[in-house]
Amino acid sequence: MSAAIEGGASAEAVSMGFSCLAEDAPQVLSLFAELITDPALPGDKIELFKAQAMNSYLHRNDNPSAIPAREAARLVYGRDSVYVQQPSIKGLSGISVEDARQWLGQWERPDTAVLGIVGECQVLAPFRVTTDHPASTLPKCQLYSS
Repeated sequence: MSAAIEGGASAEAVSMGFSCLAEDAPQVLSLFAELITDPALPGDKIELFKAQAMNSYLHRNDNPSAIPAREAARLVYGRDSVYVQQPSIKGLSGISVEDARQWLGQWERPDTAVLGIVGECQVLAPFRVTTDHPASTLPKCQLYSS
C-alpha cells in the first residue's frame, strides 16, 4: 500500500487528510476513520508539544513587532476574549493526555467534520466504506457532484 495520512492544527481548526491510490482507498479510509475516532495521543508527544509551547511562550517577545499586535488585539476584542488569550507556564505544565482527549471529544468531533474525496475512486465506494465503519461518529456523507 502506498498512502499518506497527515494532520495539522492551528488556533482555529484541526485538519486531517490522506492521499492514496484508488485501490487502497477502503483500507486507508478505515485507518483514517480509526485515527479520527480514537487517536493514540502518546504521552511523549504531549510532553513534546508542551515543551515547544513553553519555549514559544518564553520567547514571545523576541520579535518586538509581535507585541503591538497582541496589545492591539486586546484593545479590539477585550481582555477576556478568546482571541487574546495567551498560554501560561502553569497552564501548559498542567496539560495531560486526558486533557487532550477531553478537548478532542468536545471540540474536534468527527460527526461535525466535512469529508471531501477527490480522485479516481468510484463515486460511491468511499461513501460506502465510510458509512459502513462501526464508529457511529463518522461524518454523515452527502454526495455532491458538479
